[in-house]
Amino acid sequence: LIKASGFAEQAYQQSKALHSSEGICRSAVYLSQVCFGAGRHEQGLRYLNEAEKEPYYNESAGIRADVSRMKGRIFSNMSLYDKGVSEFRKSLKYSGEIKNPEENAKMTAFAYENLVFLYTIKKQKDSVFYYLKKNMEFSKKQKEEVVYRNLVNLNTAFGMYYSDLGKPDSAVYYFK
Repeated sequence: LIKASGFAEQAYQQSKALHSSEGICRSAVYLSQVCFGAGRHEQGLRYLNEAEKEPYYNESAGIRADVSRMKGRIFSNMSLYDKGVSEFRKSLKYSGEIKNPEENAKMTAFAYENLVFLYTIKKQKDSVFYYLKKNMEFSKKQKEEVVYRNLVNLNTAFGMYYSDLGKPDSAVYYFK
């Protein structure tokens, strides 16, 4: 983690020195992931806020989706659930604007998955079920090789949902 942080910080500083807006955005997102993993949430948010100031942020729906996804994850870990929901919804919106179909599918699936996770924490079962269904409907329209990981996680999430409802037969169907 420390080594990854050092490489990411070096890339961030070099991008700043070269005035590479894309490089600054990409390395800031990566640094926020490293900070998230280390529990340094405020520092991660600072990197993401810097990325939002860059011209490339406004040019790239993918970066906007990634920044919002990471902000949502950080806010969720800080127990700022409403802010987390807001960021995950932004990520979902931005994901839909991504032109590359595979990247669009991957980021949209992440957004749905993150919303399910957060609503599970908030114990809002109706919202959990809503986003599970939206994710399944979306994923069934995608190439399986693109959303395979999401489908595995989605089946597990459906199983957990039904298990939490006390419906073991339904849960087992998804755990198979």
